[in-house]
Amino acid sequence: MIRRFLKCSGAFAVTLAVCAALLWAVCALIPQSAILPAMREAEAYFSAVDESALVLEGNIGSRKDEYADIALFDVIWHVDAQRPFASMIAAPYLRTEGGDIREDFRRSVAEGVPPNSEYSRYWHGSQVLLRPLLTFTSIEGCRAALFGLLLAMNAALAALLIRRRAVRPLVIYLAG
Repeated sequence: MIRRFLKCSGAFAVTLAVCAALLWAVCALIPQSAILPAMREAEAYFSAVDESALVLEGNIGSRKDEYADIALFDVIWHVDAQRPFASMIAAPYLRTEGGDIREDFRRSVAEGVPPNSEYSRYWHGSQVLLRPLLTFTSIEGCRAALFGLLLAMNAALAALLIRRRAVRPLVIYLAG
């Protein structure tokens, strides 16, 4: 029993290490030049939209908060392929206290201003999906691809629940 546990734990640790290395490589080793066109499009997009516009007029719960996306794209832009591990941990980005984050992102991409802050409170795991997507699509394409992934995952969950005749949990999930 203990031998099997140790064998399974070892397999898990090796698998975890391989997956972590692959995710790190995907995030950190894609050069800035590969995502530059998409980042320029993102900069133009963020500059043109209201950072906190309402999707439904008069409904404050429908606020489309672009701030987090702008900060994430700034972090993605400043990943350094020469120091991949350090830049993935530190999550450097450009931020001027009291300034408009859209302007900071524009300065990062358009003018090459280096980062002056770190967002190391947590790892920005969505980079695993976004950096590769940004090599061939814009922010709108990323959002569409991720929405499609969300729909596919929900369809797979629904199919699994239906196959197991778990209709009540499916209805509760869909209602939620």
